[in-house]
Amino acid sequence: MDNDYLELEFLSLLLSQGYAMQDIVKLLKISFHSKEIILFEEGLKEGLSIENAIMNAYKESFFKEYFCFFLKKNSISKAINLTLETCKKQKQIMNQLRKQLLYPVFLLVFLFFFSIFVSWFLLPQVRIMIEDFGSSLSFVQEFMFVMFQVIPLVVFIFLGYLIGWVIYLIYCVKKKWSYRLLILLDKKIISSLLKKYYSFKFSFYYNELLKTGYDTTASIEFLYEHLKNHDLQVVLYPIMKQFESGVSLEQCIASSPYLDQLLVQYIYMMQKKIDDKSLDDYIELSSKMMETKINKVLFYIIPSIYCFVALFVVFVYLSVIFPLMNVIEGI
Repeated sequence: MDNDYLELEFLSLLLSQGYAMQDIVKLLKISFHSKEIILFEEGLKEGLSIENAIMNAYKESFFKEYFCFFLKKNSISKAINLTLETCKKQKQIMNQLRKQLLYPVFLLVFLFFFSIFVSWFLLPQVRIMIEDFGSSLSFVQEFMFVMFQVIPLVVFIFLGYLIGWVIYLIYCVKKKWSYRLLILLDKKIISSLLKKYYSFKFSFYYNELLKTGYDTTASIEFLYEHLKNHDLQVVLYPIMKQFESGVSLEQCIASSPYLDQLLVQYIYMMQKKIDDKSLDDYIELSSKMMETKINKVLFYIIPSIYCFVALFVVFVYLSVIFPLMNVIEGI
């Protein structure tokens, strides 16, 4: 998508300077030899509007989502710029999370295959070697053999359980199943993940409207009206229904089960400001807090994996050395 960003930035620049569309397309084709530019040109030839031709060519989900939103109040050129700015922020956050999780995920996968190798190939050979030495397994050795055989199953069940929950969460969010999401919000770990997801999405949209001069009420009403099929409707719908029944908007936002308290407090404090209203600080602080929490979890997971591997190496070493020592003493 990085090359697409460059293409779109160039397209936005050319549109803002008022060049003819056919000249813009020619210049884009000369500068970038990509299938997106060809799709963009084909869309224009088929009679699509410029914005629809852009969405037909650039199919990245985040881009299309934000581009549709920013088009409602901005020119095509400005909508592209705002969309790219938002996408870059999200991509920066996601890349940072990926960097943090890449190494532990690699270790877990390594542990899984290492455990299979140990239990299916190496341990049977060690057992045969011990029996060839004329020794029998002690209780501790038997226990360790069983433990190393069970670990692959435990790791497999854990990864399957984790992946299953992630898929289920994504499905519930995409389908906007509010009643199931409310049930999931009672589960502590899942609740924090869901709240962070919705708080981030809400803050990105809300923040852009604040920067364009919208107040809190106008921002919520605009989001509610223009994000009808968006997964944020599970957040916006109950807020608007409470607001229409006479509850203050601040109370409606504070009582939302989908938004974390940090965001609620930031919105409350922001209402007291006269100008420069923005949630940039919340987005930055929240991102750093997520990184810190992940680092705390990794602080325990990574040493545990190292300890397991070290324990196995010591176990195999002792299982081979002790019987060998007994054979040598008997000679």
